Order: sequence, then structure tokens, then C-alpha cells
Amino acid sequence: MCGIAGIISDKSNHNSIFSMLQSIKKRGPDSEASSSFKRLCFGYRRLAIIDPEHGQQPFISQNGNIIVFYNGEIYNFLELRAQLSDKYTFISNSDGEIIAHGFAEWGEQVFSKLNGDFAISILDKRNNTLFLARDRFGIKPLYYHEKNGNFLFCSEIKGILSNPLCKTRIRRNSIAEFLSLLYPLYPESFFENIYSLPPACVMKISIQTLEKNIFSYWNFPEVINNISLEQASEHFSELINDSVRLRLQSDVPLGSFLSGGLDSSTICSIAGERVSDYYTAFFPDFPEYSEFALAGKIASQFGGEHHITEITPEGIISIIHDATRAYEAPHTGPVGYFIHLISQDASNKVRVLLDGNGGDELLAGYPRYNMITDKSCFAHDSNKYSEKINSLSQDISKELIIKGFKESPISSYFRINHMISSFELPLFLKKEFLIDISSEFEERFSPSNGIPFINNLQRFDFSNSLLSLLMIQDKITMANSIENRVPFLDYRLVDFVFSLSDKLKIDKSKGKILLRKAMEKILPEEFFSAPKVGTPRPDREWFSKGPLNNFAKDILFDDKHPMYYFIKKDGVRKIFLDHIEGRKNFSQRLWVFLNLGIFLEEYKNWI
Repeated sequence: MCGIAGIISDKSNHNSIFSMLQSIKKRGPDSEASSSFKRLCFGYRRLAIIDPEHGQQPFISQNGNIIVFYNGEIYNFLELRAQLSDKYTFISNSDGEIIAHGFAEWGEQVFSKLNGDFAISILDKRNNTLFLARDRFGIKPLYYHEKNGNFLFCSEIKGILSNPLCKTRIRRNSIAEFLSLLYPLYPESFFENIYSLPPACVMKISIQTLEKNIFSYWNFPEVINNISLEQASEHFSELINDSVRLRLQSDVPLGSFLSGGLDSSTICSIAGERVSDYYTAFFPDFPEYSEFALAGKIASQFGGEHHITEITPEGIISIIHDATRAYEAPHTGPVGYFIHLISQDASNKVRVLLDGNGGDELLAGYPRYNMITDKSCFAHDSNKYSEKINSLSQDISKELIIKGFKESPISSYFRINHMISSFELPLFLKKEFLIDISSEFEERFSPSNGIPFINNLQRFDFSNSLLSLLMIQDKITMANSIENRVPFLDYRLVDFVFSLSDKLKIDKSKGKILLRKAMEKILPEEFFSAPKVGTPRPDREWFSKGPLNNFAKDILFDDKHPMYYFIKKDGVRKIFLDHIEGRKNFSQRLWVFLNLGIFLEEYKNWI
């Protein structure tokens, strides 16, 4: 619903915070406010969703000691408000007011009581302390930078970069991380000394000394429940229905992304007639890649208006720079551009969009989960998984995956997840920027004893690749002044699913068995029989000829392009030529280098 920013410095003032807030104006086009206290100046830009007339920030406790600016939504605010209404006077119907009174009543314990998507800043005047907090799964972004006695924070990196107190450049290791994993190793960003506050964490910082303490208020459950599939699906159904119900709270028009896949169709079928507009991508030149027929069945069933956004190379090229500035990182593929085009269309009618993000990570829906549980069979009969390898990536070497399975589960998971292997990285990245990504990966992947193996993989994905997907979704939709809501990431739902054994998540033939069971009487059979294929798109054809081919060639064959400060020209150009001459489908890698090039064009002043 908003964007927040702040400065702790001897040089902080309203002029300096104004430039930061202006840089994130699209997150909150409706209004702006700021407040100062000693060395702190902080504020917000508002996108009015709940109680547009009276929900202006800051929210202030009754005694004036607690001041709150925040971004997001607190979905259980009515429940918490009922607990506090006898003692505290509420002057609005806004969900955010609960934070100020809740902090006054419960102190630091308030964060664990919130069910929502949020990035919160709280000034406690009583002890000259600023609190920064982020929701459990990092749905809402929050970055910070500290150098030379100055501390900056903001919902987006561009707000920090806009402040002259920020001293940074492109982080050198981030290029190798992106080429291998498609995301930076969190909490690092693509910029030196700019970090994301980890999900489910609170930073407590002294306004006077900048002494900091970061602590977690939530973690994944450790107890595994031994219940039947029938019992699990029944409780899952109750939780997902309530999660959607809570996320339908809005005083402005609300719609939903609808891909035609199982996750978004589940959300839309539960929301039913309470969602008036559905948004689906369509490739007019390649209709065989589009799933809008299945999406149309859901939309027509509940009587909503079904909007089709046509995705073409020309459309992508027209917004590729805008979408990159919004994301503040290289896009992992073209999906962020699809989201941008759909969000542009949706912004004419709605201010809130539901989507199915998190469903694959929560419910073990990716093919890699199934592959890795059947690793012994895979190692001896790799042909059985040829189709699944292709669904993961055209660029993954079957031999390297097999080798990984024979080494260790962690090695195999790294090999399945990477885009460019450690062996191949020297072909593309200059020597001075090479790092050992596999060691970094394995160091961060530390399975918990007593926790099922798939559960451990899901924990890792929640803390890494899912964060990247959530940042794309949030920043791109907010660049179009739309709030994105993700019902699959209600913490009650995550707590429950992560307490289940692996056998209730996947079997030998398919994933998401819990969701399939819960929705089998609601969705048509064809939603369950379709294989998991990700987001189908005509990448191979786009890069082979036509506008995107020409656009990519102009960038990749520009000897003076800023990308070639880090990247070897010959390696990139070879895969481009191999692709257009039909020797191998390198479309995924071409997206990686094209997107990296666009990012470094936009941020060349920080190289």
C-alpha cells in the first residue's frame, strides 16, 4: 500500500527525506508525510487501500511516544483491534493504526501477532530507538545502508541511491551470483553496503549511536504432524479459504492474476464473485503457448470480467527499461516484463491484485523436488527424467546433474538450480570477478536434523529464490501503483504445511498432492491432469528472428556496452549465434545476458 524511507544522521532533514520519497512516488501516488525526532527523519508515500479518507500516516500512540510509518497490509487487524479497543482509542478504520497501539501494549511482541505483508518503521521516543521490521517471508521489501555514521533505509534501493549520503557501487560478486543462481545471495543486494532486512526479522537501532541488534520473531516449525491426507487436506482447505477471505479486505477495486495454472485458479475459485476482474497473458503470434482457455473457464464460472494482455516482443521492448528500473536488479527472464504489461492494463481498473506466488515453494510443486527424492533411480536410469530436465531448463547439462546426484543431495540441488555452472562460468565472466558459487551455496544450505529432506529444500527456497520472485512481483506491481497480495503465504498456512511429512506433499508422479486433494471437488479435472510446465512462452522463436532478436543483437554486439566491464564478449556472442543458427536452444541464457545488460545500462553510474 505504500513506500517508506528514513535517515539517521546529523545531516538528516525534511529536504533529504523528500528526495527519497519522491523516488518511490509510484508506490504511493496518493499522499506523502514525514516526521523528525533528533537525528531521525522518516516518512512514507501512500497508496490508499483501506479507509482512504482517514488512514493517513503516521500512526501515533495515545501518549505520543510511538510513531509509525509502514508499508503493507495487516490482515488480522480487526481481531487485534478487538483485543485493544477497551484500552485504546482508534481514530480510523485503517489496519495500520493497530501497529502503534499494539506496540504500546505489547512492545516487541507485537510483530509475532501480525498476519500480513509489511515493512514497518517504529520510533520509540522513550528510549531513542528506531525499530524496522519485515514480514515473515519478505513479501514487502526493506533495504538499509550504513556508512560514515549515516544510516538510510527505504522500501526500494532507488530511494537510498537518491540520497547523497549513500556511498556505493555495483557489488562485484553479485554478477557471478546472478549468472549462477539468478539472484544475489541474501541479505546482499546488487549494490555494496546495501542490504535487505531478512524476512521475519526486526532491527533495533539506537538513534544516537547507530548501535544495532537484529533478531528473528518467527521460524519454521520443527514438529512434524503424522496425520492422514484426508485430515491434512481438510485443514489446508480451511486455511487457504480463510487466507483468501482476509486478503479480499479492501475499500478500492480488487482483481486477480489468472494464468490458468492450478495456483492462481485456486485463488480465483475461492475468491469467487468477490473478484470482479481477472488478468491473463496471451501471445497473439504463438497462441499454442497461451493458457488463457483454462483461465477463461474460471473467469466465466464466477462472472468476472476477463482481461487479456497481449505479450509481444515489441511490447516487451517498450517497457524493458522501465521494468528494470522498477526491479533494481537484472530480471531472471521475461516474466517480470509480462507482469509489468499486465499491471499497466490492470491499473486502469483496480488497485489490488491477488496472485498465486509461493504455491510451488509451499506445496513442493517444482519438478526438482520430485527429481531429488528419486535420486537413486535417476542416477541409474537418467532417461526416465529427460523430459523433466528439459522442463527445468534447456541449458542444464544432464551429465552434470547425474554427477551431482552421485556426489550428494546438496550438490545435486545446486546443479539443478543453477543457470550457468561453476565449470562454465569462466567462459562468460572475467577472471577478476569469478567466485566459488557452489561453496557459497552449500555453506548456506545447512539441513536441519530431524526435518524431512523436502522440507529442508523448501526452507532454503523460501529464504532465497522465492525472495527474488516476491521482489519482482512487489516492485513491478507497485511501479504501476498496484498492491499485490499472496494468499499462499499466510503464515498459518506455512506453519501447517511445513509441519507435514514429505509424503503429504509429493509422490512418484506429481507434486502439490495436498492442493489437488483440497480442490478436487471445486476445479475441473483438466486443472489436475495438465503437467507442471512453468510459464510457457515462445522464447526460442523470439530470439531466433524478429524484433527481440534485433534488440538483443544491438546490445550483445556493442563492444562499448557497460556489461563487458564484467563479461567476456566472445562467450555471450557464441551462444547468441549458436541459438539463431539452431545448434541449441540458449533462450534462457540469452534472457540472462540481455537482462544483465539492461540493468548495467540503467545503473552504469554505479559500476
